[in-house]
Amino acid sequence: MAFTDRILTCVDCGEDFVFTAGEQLFFHDKQFMNDPKRCKACKAKRSSGGSRVRAETRTTCSECGEETTVPFKPTQGRPVLCRSCFQKQPAKPVTEPAAAETHEPAEPVSAGTN
Repeated sequence: MAFTDRILTCVDCGEDFVFTAGEQLFFHDKQFMNDPKRCKACKAKRSSGGSRVRAETRTTCSECGEETTVPFKPTQGRPVLCRSCFQKQPAKPVTEPAAAETHEPAEPVSAGTN
C-alpha cells in the first residue's frame, strides 16, 4: 500500500502539521484506526502534564460551616473540610498491614530427657 504525506490540522492549536508517509505506515502496521489529532508540539505538551485545570466544586465545610472549594466531587454522607479545618486535624498514624505471625522453629525436643 502506498502512502503519501498528508496535511492535518491540530485540534489544540489549529496549526497544520504533516502526517508523513512513514507515520501512516506505522499507524497501519499497528492497526491504529484514527489519524493523529495533535501536532508533535501539542502532543508533547499534553503528555508531559501541561497545565491541566482541576475541576473545583463549591461546598460548605462540615466543621465550621464556611463556604469553600474542593478539587473533587464530594460523596454524600462524608464530611468535607475547608483547608484550615483539614490542617487542624491530628495526623493519622501510618499503620502497616498486620504482620503474619512468625512461626519460628521450636526448640528441638530431646527424646531421652524428661
